[in-house]
Amino acid sequence: MNVPSAFSAFLRFEHDVFGDQYPVAAYDSYLIRYGEYDYVLEFLNVDPDQTIVDIGSDANLLLFYMAAFGAQVIGVDLNTDLEKRIRSRRKQVEESVKRELNLSFRIEDATVLPSVADNSVDSVTAISAIEHMFSAQGNGDQLAVNAIARVLKPGGTVLITLPTSNGAPFHESSTGDKRYHLPYRLYTPQTLEERILFHPDLELVDFSYLAQSTPDPRFDNLHFFNFWLSLKADERWKWAWVQPHLAAMFNPRVSRQEGEGRLGTVNTALICMRKRS
Repeated sequence: MNVPSAFSAFLRFEHDVFGDQYPVAAYDSYLIRYGEYDYVLEFLNVDPDQTIVDIGSDANLLLFYMAAFGAQVIGVDLNTDLEKRIRSRRKQVEESVKRELNLSFRIEDATVLPSVADNSVDSVTAISAIEHMFSAQGNGDQLAVNAIARVLKPGGTVLITLPTSNGAPFHESSTGDKRYHLPYRLYTPQTLEERILFHPDLELVDFSYLAQSTPDPRFDNLHFFNFWLSLKADERWKWAWVQPHLAAMFNPRVSRQEGEGRLGTVNTALICMRKRS
């Protein structure tokens, strides 16, 4: 199986910097993060003249990858506990690439992005982040899209990934519930249109999905997912070396048309938009 070149560079970075630590979560039931990163890197321009804002950044590996390749990267998150982890990973990356990263981390509300000027950034990434954003001022996901549209330069690109409802109705919980302990949403095609694709200054470049699948017709689409859930955490780590390929096999990317024809099997929406000139 061939791995796309941009994603190959990401995997090489992961290996060279972090070795067997595998910071991409091996506990991820769907292994979706690899699929999300693959999609983002297909559309993202990462080079020294680019300014990229990663909202809801956590201490994710993509943040450091973009900075390691020379981009000016701004991570935004409300979690004050992240600073120590980010400093630790930054030090590890800088020791590997042997230079200082052009990376800053800001604790602020991504539904507003108060420290980021209008028309000032080339790209925004939001990897499984906007679904967790709530606000007393309105729908936090819509407010986040408004903020993204404001800070992007004309022609700038935003990459957004979001969980879907697997064919069920739209679901949101501002406090978390028995399914997930933090605030979150699960989107339908209609709510993706209403909450994410609505902004008049943003034009759609691509809309795809990650789907649960199996290459063997003897098994249903949830077969691998159920197998993965049955493994204990330490057993999942044994599969770390092959996870990108497992992700491509069992959570393949499908077109919007195909995904919306099989909503019960799609778990993640992959969206690329560009700010109109």
